[in-house]
Amino acid sequence: MSERNESADQQETGQVRPVAEATTSCCVVRFMSFWRWRSSCISSRRVSSSGYATLFLRLRYIVLPRVDSFRPRIEATVSDKLHAQFTIGKPALTIPHATATLSWKSLWQLHPALSSLVVDQPDVLVSRNSDGVLSVAGVPVPTQHSGNDTLSTWLLRQQAIVVRGGALRWRDATHNAPELALRDIRIAILNDGYDHCLALQAPPDGQVLHGPLDFRTHFKHARLSAIGKPINWTGQVYMSTGPVDLPTLARYINFPIQTYAGHIDNAIWVDFAEGRMKAASGQLAGADVALRVRPTQPKLLVPVAHFSWRVEAAEGDYKLQLKDLRAEFGQPPFDGRFRQASQQHGQLA
Repeated sequence: MSERNESADQQETGQVRPVAEATTSCCVVRFMSFWRWRSSCISSRRVSSSGYATLFLRLRYIVLPRVDSFRPRIEATVSDKLHAQFTIGKPALTIPHATATLSWKSLWQLHPALSSLVVDQPDVLVSRNSDGVLSVAGVPVPTQHSGNDTLSTWLLRQQAIVVRGGALRWRDATHNAPELALRDIRIAILNDGYDHCLALQAPPDGQVLHGPLDFRTHFKHARLSAIGKPINWTGQVYMSTGPVDLPTLARYINFPIQTYAGHIDNAIWVDFAEGRMKAASGQLAGADVALRVRPTQPKLLVPVAHFSWRVEAAEGDYKLQLKDLRAEFGQPPFDGRFRQASQQHGQLA
């Protein structure tokens, strides 16, 4: 899926392996080997040959001849879960601009399951209301402990979902800013039991992003738990962007500093568990940045800035490490001096 030569694997803090398999490639390999895994599981079961013959005969002469009678119930169930109109064709599950293949496991499970779903050119709205509640296509996103997990549960129960040439729009009621839209996005979701992979790529939008967006995650959900709730997930996230316009980005997120100009490039790795970040690291490169830390302080010009960072979280406390810091200032050197720590922290004066 990826057209970039970068790897989402991390060897050390702030370092990237030269060339390695991307997370999405690993997901594809696992997906391709799914049927081999499934076959080995079936062969290991202690079921007699007569049992297989009985199952085959029931499917052939009892279930399959009546499959047409099952369609309305399956269509209604899937449409209700997805908040969209689904219809079942022969032999695929189809919606406008999408095709799907119904998995055989739907016959012995209590819900329809797809072995593949390919959606072309969808238009999806992601929004945040004034109360801070996130929604995808009108469906609230589950939080750490609450929220509607209907959509996330359905997505993680399908074997493979591919979105091609879609539009992803962002609307935020908590910020006075116009709607953002990413076009021609590509999404892949691969699920194998407790193992889940998701990848999203999008070209630059020309407003905030002036380079491609690459997002990948690989996680597992806890056994005997709700599959769609983030509190039950443990895994990693990788995200990289091309140049991001700082003043435009500041219109959509809460920035602790005031920005006037500049671009930054990011590569970020995050480890998470139980709905919380455990550790994060990354690399940041800035160019032609103009900012002000406090209203009473002068504007700071930084033509060049580059550093690696790492954050660790434990019991409500955060530890930040910086390394390989290099920066150039566009104004005469300021009279800065480092005072000894008055309690536990030093400070620039």
